Amino acid sequence: MDGMRPLRILHLTAGSDAGGLSQYLLQLCRAMHSAGHKIAIAGERGAWHDRFAAEPWPWIDVPLKGGVFALSNAAKTLQKYLAAHPVDLLHTHYRKATLVARKLQRTNVAPILYTLHLSHISLGGPRRWLSDFGDHTHVAASEAREWLLSERAVPEQKISLIPHGIEIDRFPVPEEKTKLIARAALGLEESYRVALYVGRLDDPKNEGWLLDLADRTRSTLPNLRVLLAGEGPHEAALQRRLQKEKLEDRVKLLGHRDPMPL
Repeated sequence: MDGMRPLRILHLTAGSDAGGLSQYLLQLCRAMHSAGHKIAIAGERGAWHDRFAAEPWPWIDVPLKGGVFALSNAAKTLQKYLAAHPVDLLHTHYRKATLVARKLQRTNVAPILYTLHLSHISLGGPRRWLSDFGDHTHVAASEAREWLLSERAVPEQKISLIPHGIEIDRFPVPEEKTKLIARAALGLEESYRVALYVGRLDDPKNEGWLLDLADRTRSTLPNLRVLLAGEGPHEAALQRRLQKEKLEDRVKLLGHRDPMPL
């Protein structure tokens, strides 16, 4: 690491829930851990907790989704942890987590880096006063940066725009033979026009509009097939809708897929 001391980083997230944020956090922590940095994550246990538990860094169970009382208890638990395991950076991923991090700064002077995963959220009423974007904010999109500047008046020098990276080697352009194998594995004929959604089945993704699309194009695009890869709380409702509207021949719920068929 060119003579630099490894960083000690504590991530504060709502929980080990299914979805892109957890996937982002896992990938980030794996990269940082492989580079020699020391990682710990705090939050509530969710649907993907087994994936976090399989990693070599510690998970700290704290209630970061609750109200004032729960967040106060979370801060007390983490203060005890930090007394024995001081860190150089508090990396937060939710506004509530950032409020807890502010309390932790009273005994641990580490700066707070807040990654904004969802912009254009409501800041009305008390939310405006309870929204804390850390000592520095990381955003992955220019739209999120502009939103912070215009709606929250976060100083420009406190925002870093770093788009999410893609491991290109993991996603090579497949050969035609590979495509045919993938289609066969998914029961898709060569003549089908395929639309693929990859993401969490939850608000605010609005994945239901793809079912609207499949329904309203029965006559104009009879060869359309819609695939939804992912999981989340909307999965059962989507499955019921497929049965009710007789869309099973046009839409498939693939669940979580890793790796994705090419």
